[in-house]
Amino acid sequence: GVDTAYKAIMKPVEGTILTVARDAADAAIQKAEETGDCIELMAYILEEAEVSLENTPNLLPVLKEVGVVDSGGKGLAIVYAGFLKALKGETVSAQSPKLNKESLVNEEHDFHGVINTEDIVYGYCTEMMVRFGKNKKTFDEQNFREDMSQFGDSLLVINDEEIVKVHVHTEKPGDVFNYGQQYGELIKLKVENMREQHREVVKKEHDGGKATSTEETQAVDTAVIAISMGEGISEIFKSMGATHMISGGQTMNPSTEDIVKII
Repeated sequence: GVDTAYKAIMKPVEGTILTVARDAADAAIQKAEETGDCIELMAYILEEAEVSLENTPNLLPVLKEVGVVDSGGKGLAIVYAGFLKALKGETVSAQSPKLNKESLVNEEHDFHGVINTEDIVYGYCTEMMVRFGKNKKTFDEQNFREDMSQFGDSLLVINDEEIVKVHVHTEKPGDVFNYGQQYGELIKLKVENMREQHREVVKKEHDGGKATSTEETQAVDTAVIAISMGEGISEIFKSMGATHMISGGQTMNPSTEDIVKII
């Protein structure tokens, strides 16, 4: 699993969930030589994962700068803790723990390091799935990755014998799609403007995440809450009967707290 995860990412970054997963896996291989007890093995995996997690700020400067550990690595450690509890026959409380939202860092489209919208080098989050076709270019994973890396950054490539799925941040989504068509049929496409998303984030932070109109704060018999990106789409939702709007969308989902505040 660790080998596959590292292989799927063009430029793996240490100090992330990848590091925690690798350190835990290495520990598991070592411990498995010493014991056949699953509970003992899982306890050791969790212990080493937590040690690795605490070290993530030493590997990734942005974490150390704000005094946090990696959120993905933290999530993986929580999953391992769940495994251990299950093996021991213990139950997990349905009540979610209260987390300090400032103590975790979200890697996907984390705009907080970006001062200006114009600082975003590759503005379009682009995804596609290609079904390999007959009489098309023969798929070679390494060559495909090298070619795709020329279009931008944050490249992810996952494939099997029939399909390849691609995620990349680029300035020219059309060029990405045209390249993909060399290998077969495009069966799923998605493009999102990250500059526009950043503008929405900045606007939301400027507004303090609070309701800004009487329409958003008034009491209604039946409320319809819509999550929308941009004023134009919000107006369409309102014309269809939505009473309250929350700014957000794919790859920029609003928090549970934002939804609860509206409710």
